[in-house]
Amino acid sequence: MAIVTPSEYYSDEDAHGNYQYVPLVELIDDLEIETQDDDSYLKNTKRYKIIHHLRRGLQSIYKAAGNDVQGFCITVPTNLSFALPRDYMQYVRVSVIELDTSTGAKRLRVLDVNKNMNTAIGYLQDHNADLLFDQEGYILMSDGDNAYGQPHQTLPFCKTGSQYHLDTSALSEHGEFIIDEQRGKMLFSSNLMDRDIVFEYISDGLHADLDEGQIKVHKRLIAPLKDWAYYACIEAKRTVPMNEKMRALRRYKTTLHQAKLDRADFNFFEISRAFRVQSKFK
Repeated sequence: MAIVTPSEYYSDEDAHGNYQYVPLVELIDDLEIETQDDDSYLKNTKRYKIIHHLRRGLQSIYKAAGNDVQGFCITVPTNLSFALPRDYMQYVRVSVIELDTSTGAKRLRVLDVNKNMNTAIGYLQDHNADLLFDQEGYILMSDGDNAYGQPHQTLPFCKTGSQYHLDTSALSEHGEFIIDEQRGKMLFSSNLMDRDIVFEYISDGLHADLDEGQIKVHKRLIAPLKDWAYYACIEAKRTVPMNEKMRALRRYKTTLHQAKLDRADFNFFEISRAFRVQSKFK
């Protein structure tokens, strides 16, 4: 039953924010209706193809124009690694929760990404430095020397005193992390063990392979997603003229560009706030 009054909307927590999104199944149904039109180039296009192109397009469009940030809070385990979520595309911010002793409030302190943390898998060798293989002929590997086997130690950040002898670019005040996309892990420095971490990231929009009725699409992304699905469906059809394929591709690029502008979240007030910073030494 659709919510028609503000009272019904605010009393139903499951409905909060849903107005900005449309179920993916609605886009599938809209395009499937066109397949019944004799004048449409989508005629005789199977439903499964529409679903396939919409789902693949959703991943690329969310990466290019979707700025819906997903987030969750975890406690860093003793092995200092945690699995990336299944719908992960790229991280936005990783922060540690710290108690502000002056106010008693909990604050997010942004962690530094350290690409010098070693995540390479080690190849086992014998005393002659020759590679070792298992019984099936595959190289034996180990995590003995990387950040999985040897926790990364962060250089302490000292707010007072002289540190002229140190490379200050290697210092971290709150801790460090690295994303190992090949193994689907995020690794943390040793000072973050048992600390609470907030991980914010861009999703691929599919949210761990939910079905089409559960996947939601932001209203500003509907136009480029439908345009992409239309182009992808006709691109391989030999009966569709080349000028129509090029027109469909140009339209997709145009609506995608507009979606990027609409979703850029460019705010002059936030920029002006950033420039209000004053040095504590003044």
